[in-house]
Amino acid sequence: MIRLGSIVGLASLLMAAPSHGQVRLDDVRGVQFPSWSLAAVSPDSDLPRLTLVTTSEPAAEPRHKSPVLAWFLSWLIPGGGQAYNGQWTKAAAFFGVAAAGFVVVASNDGFDCTSDCGARDLGLGILVISSIGSQIEAPIAASKINREAREAAAPR
Repeated sequence: MIRLGSIVGLASLLMAAPSHGQVRLDDVRGVQFPSWSLAAVSPDSDLPRLTLVTTSEPAAEPRHKSPVLAWFLSWLIPGGGQAYNGQWTKAAAFFGVAAAGFVVVASNDGFDCTSDCGARDLGLGILVISSIGSQIEAPIAASKINREAREAAAPR
């Protein structure tokens, strides 16, 4: 719907564009174009030369990260809270280590422990440490992201 409005607004502008000066796109039939303006300049020709000029806008404020939701997602899946925080490398590391621990547990008779219990215990230890580490780190990182966003938004 926005694209159709943009096309209609641009087409209307091109049909009514003056041969000199600058025309703002958001003045055309109520269509809002917040970050673009269209300059139609043609000093030595009858045909307008159209140049798109960007206008600067303030950067979007980062979204608030919930430490509780970050913890809960890490509790569900190791690395889930880090993914929620946008820390994809940490998320992959926590998930990868937990998956490796699960593979070690599952590769040796699973939880039955009929032969060698050392591999099962090692796999469970890796899985538990990765899960708990993810649950500890995710809410701390979410709080840090929120604190940095507040400090960046505070007037100096």
